[in-house]
Amino acid sequence: MRGEKIRQIGIAVLSIGILLSVGGLLMETGAVSKVKMAMAGPMPPEMADRSLEGQVGVRTLSAGVDGTVNPDSYYAEGIGEYWHDFDPDSIPRIKSGKKFWLTFAWKNTGSEGFRGHISVTVTKPSGKTIEVPAGTPYGNCNDNYAEPGDGWLVTFHWTLDEKGTYTAKAVLTETGSSEILDTWKGPVVRTVEEPTKTFKLTTKTDPSEGGTINVQPSSDDLTYEAGTTVKLFANPASGWKWDHWSPNVKVPDPSYPMQGEITMNADKTVTAYFRKDRPDRTVTARIKPKEAHAYASLYLESEYGKSTPGGTEVSLTVDEGTRVTANLTNYAPKAWVFKNWTGDISGDSNPVTFKVDGDMEVVAQMKENTYEPYVDLTIEVNPKPAAGEIDGPGAGTYDRGKEITLDADPSRGWAFLKWGGDLSGAEDPKTITLKEDTHVEAFFVPERNMVELTLTTDPPDGGSVKVIDGQKVTRKDSTVRIQAFPNDGYRFSHWKGAISTKQNPTSIYMSEDMAVCAVFKKKKVITAGLAMLIAGLIMVPVGLTMWLRARWFR
Repeated sequence: MRGEKIRQIGIAVLSIGILLSVGGLLMETGAVSKVKMAMAGPMPPEMADRSLEGQVGVRTLSAGVDGTVNPDSYYAEGIGEYWHDFDPDSIPRIKSGKKFWLTFAWKNTGSEGFRGHISVTVTKPSGKTIEVPAGTPYGNCNDNYAEPGDGWLVTFHWTLDEKGTYTAKAVLTETGSSEILDTWKGPVVRTVEEPTKTFKLTTKTDPSEGGTINVQPSSDDLTYEAGTTVKLFANPASGWKWDHWSPNVKVPDPSYPMQGEITMNADKTVTAYFRKDRPDRTVTARIKPKEAHAYASLYLESEYGKSTPGGTEVSLTVDEGTRVTANLTNYAPKAWVFKNWTGDISGDSNPVTFKVDGDMEVVAQMKENTYEPYVDLTIEVNPKPAAGEIDGPGAGTYDRGKEITLDADPSRGWAFLKWGGDLSGAEDPKTITLKEDTHVEAFFVPERNMVELTLTTDPPDGGSVKVIDGQKVTRKDSTVRIQAFPNDGYRFSHWKGAISTKQNPTSIYMSEDMAVCAVFKKKKVITAGLAMLIAGLIMVPVGLTMWLRARWFR
């Protein structure tokens, strides 16, 4: 029968379009690139020698569902014909563990036709093979078709590699026979694109009443395909001003900061920040005198902007109430130095920050620097001549910025009292930095006119005592102020010795040498059981500091 009926058989690749999904069916669909495919091969000699009436044509099939045969099965419906090239909008991807079968038919141009089956074997990259049996043909044949079971069986074997390329092999066998009549084998290039990913954009305004955000391209649910660039437009509400975007928003043009954009490569949230619309105020800053313009520049800066570039006269427009910083840069400090700020602000700190309460003028005053690399140190002892002397490098000329140490050394029968001139205090020895010409005086007094204050603590680790006004060694009939500082776990109780008081800090009239002791007491900790706390009150003496520690039991 084979020799009588077939002279040439051509087979075209089937175009399989999923028409309907039935629960648990075998394939998932997804948008893929269009592909043009054809498959063919040489005819065996024994087939070429055979003679048939007419020419065999192939009908290309599309898949559908036939619930009358098997609710999990697919049927085929004929479209196209012999040597069919096709560009499908989608090619099914077979899910692991699912089955399907297709029925196709072809006929010759004579009086007889044939019906066959397609059996598909798919090998996924994991190596797992899904075999799908041919199944049983369905339906009735018209006069041009042979009865079901007559004809040829074509089996397509599909293999999918890791790059998404299918290799197909078509095997032709006679229906009811296992004999392979011919095989067409060749690669079928198929680009498998993953289903298009989409991401959700969430827009917020802070505060919510401050304004709105428009987006382009527009989307009802703000869902976009991966890689889409979304443009954002901030719209302040009445009485509000634009402030800034959240950090993940890119501003392509800084001159239009209310227009931003974001690339959708994940679910994202963007926030537009607004601020109350307050009156605009202009701050102007300049350098004086003009002779200093060549040696310095300044700029103004706020959280909303900066006056750029810097110069000898700049301005910045901000909302009323904004804090602005003025900053002077001195290029030649040996020629000119910053002196102070004048105008609507004052002080000599640089930079300086101030609150804008109206249109303001700020002036950076500079002065010419008559810089000298050396400074003079002069020393004087009081009273003269025999009260004492100052040990150290001595009076003379020194490099500006040199650090020296001075030590007051009283003569016999005298005591050091304090420093004077350009120094103050009674610290001895005293270390100073010679930034400019400096005059130092050391004051001494007869020892009979000096008294000493001795300070102790009880217990020794209970705390410490410091002189907060005056000196331990001081002039007779002077007043010294002291303060007690308890350590952790202790509290100050009272003073004893030359004074008796609970006042802290306290003052001492130094009529003679005196000794004062600060008395500290340990803090008392009372641990109370939970039952005791619940049952009633804990009675403690008035004035007692008490800590309660409770433990919970389960």
